[in-house]
Amino acid sequence: MKKLHLKIWLAGFLDADGSTYLTKHGPRLDPVLCVTNTKEEVGEILKELYPFRAWQRRRRKEEIHQKDTWQWYITNQTHLIRILKDLIPYLQLKKRQAKLLLKYCLIRQDKLKGPNPNRKIGKEEWEIYHKLKELNRKGRENVK
Repeated sequence: MKKLHLKIWLAGFLDADGSTYLTKHGPRLDPVLCVTNTKEEVGEILKELYPFRAWQRRRRKEEIHQKDTWQWYITNQTHLIRILKDLIPYLQLKKRQAKLLLKYCLIRQDKLKGPNPNRKIGKEEWEIYHKLKELNRKGRENVK
């Protein structure tokens, strides 16, 4: 498959079976892009476009009737910036989440540059966290 077709395909996959979010670990926020599927072959296609290692198997021992799943789990900010810049033009459903995650990664990357990196999470990063949390919230929307 050509690289452009792969990017468009992956954007559709992310829209359908993926998620972009920030996970909180104490005072730290970690960016995550995750795509889950039951087909191992999907990982081979992903590796063709992004050759870094991120495809892993998750076994379903507790439920015999469920298939094992495979997860493409990216937390490296440099990789995330590259992937998000590639996919945002083609996303339909999760474009806002992807743009927010990209913005967060770029802010953090900028803060960590230089001889005195600023590791503290600022107001703007927390606002992005809360916006992403709201966009990704499950269940019924508040109807007024």
